[in-house]
Amino acid sequence: MKNKKVNPKIEEIREKEFANIVEEFSDISKENISVVIRYNKGHYVVFLDNICEIDWETSDEYDDANNETKEARSKVLAEVEWLQHQPCVQIIDENKRNCYISLLAECWCYALDGCFEIANSHLKRAEQYLNDRKIEKSRKWQLISCFSIIGTFLVGILAINRCFHVSDNFERWVTYLLFGALGTALSLIINGNTRTYNCESGKLLNFLEILSRLIASLLSCLVIVLLFNLNIIFTALKENHSMETLNLLCVIAGFSERLIPSILQKMESAETKEREK
Repeated sequence: MKNKKVNPKIEEIREKEFANIVEEFSDISKENISVVIRYNKGHYVVFLDNICEIDWETSDEYDDANNETKEARSKVLAEVEWLQHQPCVQIIDENKRNCYISLLAECWCYALDGCFEIANSHLKRAEQYLNDRKIEKSRKWQLISCFSIIGTFLVGILAINRCFHVSDNFERWVTYLLFGALGTALSLIINGNTRTYNCESGKLLNFLEILSRLIASLLSCLVIVLLFNLNIIFTALKENHSMETLNLLCVIAGFSERLIPSILQKMESAETKEREK
């Protein structure tokens, strides 16, 4: 990747700003400044350091003039620090993480200016931004895991079919399981906005959650096929459209987590009523 050329005038202005900051605030070194968020000469400077964390310095004059709002600033600072060091911050993409930290730095700038209402409002927006990124990251992991598992399943079946002579019955059961897995994938895509996501649990747990859902869908397919073959459900469609009906039922079983529990619960209720007679 080629490095972007920096406009010489912009670089000159940046160097002058750094020089003014270092001259006014002796505790800050030029090498420690990554991005200047806001520099209010004679009052304060807020910047991102080399590890993309918020840092700042205030002048003695500023501290003396704003001593009455120290408690209010401390509350905003506590919230900023808490949001900045959330576990998921290190998981999200670098560019989005930098945007998020910059949002928090702006909130702290508003607090230093005494605009606490605006600071708190922006903190809520920053927190919502982080929550959206958490959902985005977790959803990405789960979709990749789902399609990877299904892809691996297909490759494995093709390899078995190529290397070994398999029966028609085996192929039918594999087809049922595949339709069930596709139903699970469809559920993840359609119901993405209604599910709970959290990348803080880690990539492995998100993968295991999808794997467990796929295993549950495969077991549901087995149950639905057995119930159909035993003439317990959808018996009217068995004579003319049995294969199509089973494929559709397997998709529904993979899509809906409640289908099989609902059918089994109704069977149990019917059996209980029969015994009470």
